[in-house]
Amino acid sequence: MARPAVLVALLVVLVPIGVMLFKPVAKAIPTGPNIITVDTTDDPGTSDECSLRAAITNANNKGSDANSTCAAGTGNDLINFSVSGTIQLDNTLPAIVNSSGGSLTIDGIGQTITIDGHNGGSPVQILVVNTGATLNLNELTIENGDFNDGGGVSNGGTLTVTNCTFLGNEAVDA
Repeated sequence: MARPAVLVALLVVLVPIGVMLFKPVAKAIPTGPNIITVDTTDDPGTSDECSLRAAITNANNKGSDANSTCAAGTGNDLINFSVSGTIQLDNTLPAIVNSSGGSLTIDGIGQTITIDGHNGGSPVQILVVNTGATLNLNELTIENGDFNDGGGVSNGGTLTVTNCTFLGNEAVDA
């Protein structure tokens, strides 16, 4: 029969070893997308504003454009809006160019956002998704875009559209 003092000594030595051996491994906590908040419906906007055009530029460049107040892009970005209204374009928004696992989401949830390709002059194409790029559109209206290969959106990559409205867009083969 073992003595109580020997049992206590064994417990004092073995319990810490057992804890170290069976300690759970820390798991990586997944992080969400980087958020860039558009605070104006002006296009292109001023250096005191974060326009949609500047937000896309930052997301594409994985950095910060000195000509806006938009957050820097990271390659996995979410553009949301703190304003409602119509963004009238004089020219096409910057092409979506992310790749290598990155994605861009433009999300109008909670606001009423219309992106209009006709600002009084000739209508323009609204969005272009380059080959290999990923764009997710949510809760937006895309209207009055006009171009040969896609007035509202010309998609060469991966495009997911959720709860969006497309009105008056035209793609005419030249």
